[in-house]
Amino acid sequence: MDRDEGQADPYMNVPRDPSRDTLRDTGGSPGPDLALIERRIPEEISGLGSILNQVKSMKRGEILDVVIVGAGPVGLGAAMLLGRCMRKVVLIDSASDTGPSIDRLHGSKEDDPPDFSLIDRDELHGLETVKRLHTAVDNIERSGVGFIANCRNRTTLTTRTVLLVSDIKTRLPQIPGAEKFYGSSLHQCPYSHGWEHRGKPLGVLGSDETAVALALKLLLWSHHVTLFTNGDALKPSILDRLAKGTVEVVTDVIQSLEGRGRNLQSVLIEDGSPHRCEALFFTSHSRYPTSIASRLGCNLRHIVGISNRLPEGETGIQGLFVAGDPSHNGEMPVLATADGIKAGEAINSWLLEADHSYLAV
Repeated sequence: MDRDEGQADPYMNVPRDPSRDTLRDTGGSPGPDLALIERRIPEEISGLGSILNQVKSMKRGEILDVVIVGAGPVGLGAAMLLGRCMRKVVLIDSASDTGPSIDRLHGSKEDDPPDFSLIDRDELHGLETVKRLHTAVDNIERSGVGFIANCRNRTTLTTRTVLLVSDIKTRLPQIPGAEKFYGSSLHQCPYSHGWEHRGKPLGVLGSDETAVALALKLLLWSHHVTLFTNGDALKPSILDRLAKGTVEVVTDVIQSLEGRGRNLQSVLIEDGSPHRCEALFFTSHSRYPTSIASRLGCNLRHIVGISNRLPEGETGIQGLFVAGDPSHNGEMPVLATADGIKAGEAINSWLLEADHSYLAV
């Protein structure tokens, strides 16, 4: 449709000049005055150009394919798969800030039970495209490439995708002897260690619903199970459930864990009396870095509740993924590892599609 003379061009926001619609004498073809257009480009379009220049000025090697926030079983599983796909990965490992690392989840002695987490950090050393940073992520923001992650050690990472994982945050019980027995007779996962302690007096440390459920589960491996609440009282309804399951309850404050070598033998309560226990289990809780997800505009309902989870770990935000199930509570690292591997496959598929689309870098 023809425009009236002097009417602004909505695409360029430059007043039309009727003289520019005439044929030039030299070439016989119409041509705009590029100098005029360049002078009249709005500032916001210039801003977009600066973003493109920023992307072009970056070396391809400086742009990561994925930053994984969390280096427990979920993060390790995702990093292994993506590394084997030759993706540039940085694994953010803040284990030093949150408790013992996953390296010690099932102990380190040759006579310890098998490690069902499947993957340890040493396995990543042979993957040249996977790097691990011992720090935490303070913030992640969107960029022209995808995301920029600002780390606590002042490292800045530019990445195409981000994986936020719900990983086990292990905190040892603040009880004398816990460090000594952790990995040999102080455990989290009954599936990894219950069989090795079958038929022996077992205990569970805790007073919440997760600890109660774990105590009842341990009856699969032993008929002698004690729940140590360490000073917390239990509701009558919970006491009834435990009594029906023949689980003994000790509510006294624990003074220390006692044993020989790395083998636990008893739990000593505050009055000095010992309760026989040859393996003690405790629960750990996992969570997502929800503050980062929220600042990126993610609907937390899609990542916190498994029933509302979007398919393939998606979040509704291009390039942002989540993985892990907070309900596992550290009981079975093999499931968490599988969640990470599945998330890695989804991210690799997304990157393959992006490589052939307008999202390519």
